[in-house]
Amino acid sequence: MYRKILESVEKEFNLEALKKHSAQIYVWERNFSYRDFSKSAEYCFEQFKKAGISEVEKIKLSADGRTTYMDFIMPEAWDIEDAVLEIVEPAASGKILANHRDEPICVANRCAPTPADGIVAEVVTEERMKQAKEVKGKVVFTQFSHPKSIRQEVIKKGGVGIISSFSTGYLDAPDGTWWINGWGSPGWYLTREDKKIFCFSITPRKGQYLTGLVRNNTVKVKAFVKSRIYDGSVYSVTGLIPGKTKEEILLLAHIYEPFINDDAAGAASLIEIGRILANLIKRKKLPVLKKSIRFLISQERYGFAEFFRDRKRREKILLAVNMDSISMDCKKTGLPVYIRTSPASLPFFGDFLLRDMADYYLSAYPREIEKGNLSDDTFMSDITIGIPSNWLWSHPGKFHHNSADSFDRLMDWNLGRKISSVIAGYTYLLASADMKDVHWLKDLILRNMKMDMQREGRELAAALAEKQAVPREALEKLEFLSGWQKGRIVSFGEYFNAGAAGKLRAELKKIVKEEKENLLLRREKDAADEPLTRRETLAKNVVLERKTLGFPFSLAKVPPEERVEHPEGVERMLNWVDGKRDLLEILRLHRCETGK
Repeated sequence: MYRKILESVEKEFNLEALKKHSAQIYVWERNFSYRDFSKSAEYCFEQFKKAGISEVEKIKLSADGRTTYMDFIMPEAWDIEDAVLEIVEPAASGKILANHRDEPICVANRCAPTPADGIVAEVVTEERMKQAKEVKGKVVFTQFSHPKSIRQEVIKKGGVGIISSFSTGYLDAPDGTWWINGWGSPGWYLTREDKKIFCFSITPRKGQYLTGLVRNNTVKVKAFVKSRIYDGSVYSVTGLIPGKTKEEILLLAHIYEPFINDDAAGAASLIEIGRILANLIKRKKLPVLKKSIRFLISQERYGFAEFFRDRKRREKILLAVNMDSISMDCKKTGLPVYIRTSPASLPFFGDFLLRDMADYYLSAYPREIEKGNLSDDTFMSDITIGIPSNWLWSHPGKFHHNSADSFDRLMDWNLGRKISSVIAGYTYLLASADMKDVHWLKDLILRNMKMDMQREGRELAAALAEKQAVPREALEKLEFLSGWQKGRIVSFGEYFNAGAAGKLRAELKKIVKEEKENLLLRREKDAADEPLTRRETLAKNVVLERKTLGFPFSLAKVPPEERVEHPEGVERMLNWVDGKRDLLEILRLHRCETGK
């Protein structure tokens, strides 16, 4: 069904245009300065119009460290002109540790300026800082810790700055500089209330050199940073290919980060996808859409939050597809192409269609199904927002936010073309499908659903046989998986407003019954479920309700001195909170979903 669509998209695809748009956006964003962000937004705005996309608009967002969209406090605007970090003592070393002109991301995002002639300060290690009562006037060097983890302690003890050689690619990219983006807490960015200090990122190799030097000498550095923090603005750019109804499928990508793959190429792919589909429809090579396709380019998390807070906007959207990180070379990262589903707490039938299309069109690449979560570009699947999400992507792995991620070293442009083509076909199919397509989709869903449930059943049976799971937990997991599939069937019925989901429900019931009987046969006759513990009993008597739109992130309503970092992954647990489930049920659902 979708092969002809993919063939049409592939014939129309202009790979050189994808590269050109990516390169132009990157030119303006590689320095990560707000003075240039308006240029990249304007470029996307003009290219959308040239591509034939309708109703193109720019939406202005405040960047003042105060304005809050959902619970995302917009960071202040920041420009960087120049920065140099050099060793001045021991004098014989004479080593430049960082120079902005050579490597723009050596300066942390929203790094504070130094005095005009720079500042000379002694370097102390993170270990010495933690042992000391104060490090007044000194610079703290951390070799392996994220600057976020020590920033507040450095400030409290009187430090003037941080030098970091932290990198996720410490061994694989020893000469790559890691971008220090989010070093505020909670959330990513520093807000107006946060005291600003300077922070440099140096390569792991230079970090090893500095470690040896500090061990045997008194080391002083001269830090010079010419930067500006001010009230400014950024823009969201959006437009659509109109369909016969007001319902929309959304493709989104972010800008305002200094990497080709993260996410200049994603924004460029939206321009090219828009051009292809608009052109094919105009030339009547593809039928007119039934549902509209919307495109959104904005600031990651923060700009998306501004867009989704508007009820009129979000209630039109049936599905969102993220286009971040679509062109990373799998051979160099050692990672597959990931096919991310909508989270189990907000099921969507399209997961099966996307997987089928990826298996067909990306057969030359390693692929892996990734269970949906609520990340920076998929948090719209929060049940209070209510938009299912998908993501087909290539993870940068050890090269994440690393200067090694450049136009020619790590990019697989052919993969970017293929992922863009799959998403163009996937989006068009869902936006144009009607009742004649229901039977084909129903068969695809049934086939995939049966395959998934039988595979999971075998794994649960094996875990029971090897005593890696107790019967109650195995049956809970089976019920969880059944509920997820049922939710996908419900989404299918709602999407087409059809009774076609009835047969799927009956088939699912039959499959679950078979797998449950299989599990029960394997449980020991005398196995008894353990009684609830005191804590479990307490949890069973707690019912939680969410009262605001979106997840807690910046804690804007909490006084700055009381804000704390929330536990990693807590969003997935909170997404089961519906005002009806008790805490014990939520905890068990979370365990079934994540294994934790």
